[in-house]
Amino acid sequence: MSRNKINIKMQLNKILDKKLLIGKKKTEDIRDTQNGYNSARYEGIHSIKTADTYRRTINIFGDFCKSIGLKDTNQITEDTIRRFVDSRRDHSSWTHSKDLAAINKVLGTSYTPSQFGIEQRKQENVVHNRRILTANSTADAPRNQEALWFASVTGARRESFSQLIKSCDSNANPHYQRAEYAEEMYKQMVDHQSRGVDIYAGYRSTFLDEKEYQKAIRHPRYKSQFVRGYDTRICAQLSQQLGHNRISVVINSYLRK
Repeated sequence: MSRNKINIKMQLNKILDKKLLIGKKKTEDIRDTQNGYNSARYEGIHSIKTADTYRRTINIFGDFCKSIGLKDTNQITEDTIRRFVDSRRDHSSWTHSKDLAAINKVLGTSYTPSQFGIEQRKQENVVHNRRILTANSTADAPRNQEALWFASVTGARRESFSQLIKSCDSNANPHYQRAEYAEEMYKQMVDHQSRGVDIYAGYRSTFLDEKEYQKAIRHPRYKSQFVRGYDTRICAQLSQQLGHNRISVVINSYLRK
């Protein structure tokens, strides 16, 4: 191998760089169904957060490849992936799914967790582990109480209130408080709707992006207005109040007992 050839970790990152289509519409990136591909999937990466997540995984995978003596991406085989998965066996099914998604995107493969003996993620196994404190957690420390109270009454993310409340530390994780906020807000929205009262008091356009709302409720997954007993129209509105536009997150992560 030439001295000037970059190491395998850098090779993987360069491939990932070529996949970045930040700012471009997904409709410009649909695979050709005539070639046997699924038109619902995309070749490129359009989300900054997804790109960051994939890069973290690829850097870990690249370091692993270097540690076992690989010098070029064409040396990566299914056995390489299996050894990598085995080295992270103590991680969750979610992490393995994320790892393989990143690897598949970069290498153009289609590995699945089941190929490597990893149990598939199941929605019924998802729990509010965000409500469990570790032994060394400082979440309940006095310096974090103001921040967590703020999250409980506003539903704000830590990225938002940490700019206002400088005393809190990284353990001021508001997911539990946001779940409580979501549950209470959902009840209020249902109550207002049943009584024919506008919860926005005439300021709907101020608190709700109508275009994003319509996009959320028109998703094929939500042809039925009710999913698991929850009104998806209300969940779509609630989702925006929590800082995103994903009905599934509200139902599965915030309202699910």
